[in-house]
Amino acid sequence: MKKQIKQKNNPPIQKWIRLSDSYNRSTNLELDFKDSSRVKKIYLSSKFQEGLKEVFTSILEKNSKHRVRVLSGSPGLGKSTFALLVAQIISKKHPKIISDLMKKSNKNLKADFNSLQKPRRTKLLPVFINGYEGEIEQVFKNKLKESLSEANVSFKKQSKDTLKFYKDCLEVLKSKGYNGIFVIYDEFGKYLEKGVHNPTDLNIQFLQNFAEFCDRSGEKQCHLMLITHLSVSQYASQLPINVQQEWTKIEGRFQESAFYDKSADDYKMISTVFEKNISETQPILAKKYKTYIKKYLSGFTEDAFEGFIDLKNIHSILLNCFPLHPSVLSLLPHLSKKVAQNERTLYTFLTRDENHSLKRFLEGQFKDQTTLLMPYDLYQYFKFLIGKDIGIGGTYKIQLMAEEAFKKIQKTDNTSKQIISLMALCSVIKDTHFAPLTEKFISSCFNQLFSKDEIKKSIKSLKTKRVIFFNKNTKQYLLQEGTPVDIDEEISKLKNVTLTGRSLVQVLKRYFKTDFIIPKKYNFDNAITRFYKTEIISVEELKALTNKTVVDFYREDGCVFYVIPFSHDELTYAKSIIHKIPSPLTVFVLPKKFIE
Repeated sequence: MKKQIKQKNNPPIQKWIRLSDSYNRSTNLELDFKDSSRVKKIYLSSKFQEGLKEVFTSILEKNSKHRVRVLSGSPGLGKSTFALLVAQIISKKHPKIISDLMKKSNKNLKADFNSLQKPRRTKLLPVFINGYEGEIEQVFKNKLKESLSEANVSFKKQSKDTLKFYKDCLEVLKSKGYNGIFVIYDEFGKYLEKGVHNPTDLNIQFLQNFAEFCDRSGEKQCHLMLITHLSVSQYASQLPINVQQEWTKIEGRFQESAFYDKSADDYKMISTVFEKNISETQPILAKKYKTYIKKYLSGFTEDAFEGFIDLKNIHSILLNCFPLHPSVLSLLPHLSKKVAQNERTLYTFLTRDENHSLKRFLEGQFKDQTTLLMPYDLYQYFKFLIGKDIGIGGTYKIQLMAEEAFKKIQKTDNTSKQIISLMALCSVIKDTHFAPLTEKFISSCFNQLFSKDEIKKSIKSLKTKRVIFFNKNTKQYLLQEGTPVDIDEEISKLKNVTLTGRSLVQVLKRYFKTDFIIPKKYNFDNAITRFYKTEIISVEELKALTNKTVVDFYREDGCVFYVIPFSHDELTYAKSIIHKIPSPLTVFVLPKKFIE
């Protein structure tokens, strides 16, 4: 083990580092609109700045035809937080806070923001809608009334027609210093999902009329922002054909933006979570950790961690994110996007008081300034999310392999624990350009913690224990899947054995573990979830099943039997037996040809 940084008589790390608590919960537009602290700590990422540019342009152009937009993207990307920021800016609710925040934006966006602030009557009244709240036309009307009341704008004349009501309100708002209305519909996908199951609940005609009204609102502006997890076309494709045809008439009116960052902003964003860091509180330690970082990066000769190692401000980001080990920081955003809810889970790991989170690490596991949060700690937090990904191409097998691997090493073997964890996390990300699992890469990741000899020795040991193997085609290491058996050796043993149907099944059971299967069609048709266990059986064992109930319909999930017929007669006989077994939760699988 290489010598690590040491410093005596230091205060608890909680006094060195403070994590922001503003990322601990998701955004609720109506509630958070009144809370100025929620806006103060927003990070203006590239996607936020691009989105604001579009909004500002549609406001500054008096006769803009682009006042209806859709923000789509998977959960946890910050769409609602962006909408909250838009609402604060257009309502001019906290001008000082917003002005300070916008100073961090690019030159063009600053210019647009200043143009927006100069005229007196450029503020808009925000109207918030969330999910499915009933008949959409009535909801739009009720929510506008609530917003008028919040803004202390009295309005006695109320038309029954919602569009007419909005038009009349625009006239009144003009005299109160407003330049229009900005409707933000969060979780709009829930309204569309409701329509998938009950198409009659959809009021597409109103959406069409309102979208046209917004795009033609001119100087008395009305804007509509819809927030969804999927693109609107993905929801629409699930609707009945006649409803889809109606939808195609209006979808061109919705300007859709995929809400994803196209740059390496993730790492800058993570550093903003550390409100207080060792640069401010522990200058001596910071100086020593700078040396650590410099040595780490110089020892990282492998062409990997693209977009991270080559960041211009990588040194300051790593310093501000102490005690995250550089490999952990590099993997964190990629992991959050792969198996979790993007930035939401990323922030949860960093700030929430949960098992294996950074906050819990600082409070409990942290021993001294040499302690870094390592890949093993990161894996412990994410392993349950990795295991829950059971769909096609899911990552659950990686968790199974990693957990099996940990059982085969000594608990005190820290080097092997870190290597297994790193391999598991990189296998989830599955990007060989970003994280190629070569010995050189693995050694580089731990270059200031373990020597090359320690890494080499550990890799050799893991190979011997059949925890990992070297893929000669990709020239990379992988976690060992399945049983650690030397196939060539076992085949040579079996060559001299006379196989029967029963002995063949015994061999298969010994070397190949069966798993569970999730039957999609059955689950969909019956609106329940069952997990069918699987088992390999001989034809003799199949025969024994006929005289008893195979699966209890009410107490058990189900079973899939892989039947191994040894001869042509056994194959024919097996088919005849299977047709006589009545259990609806039992599935039998036969090969097309017999084995002999």
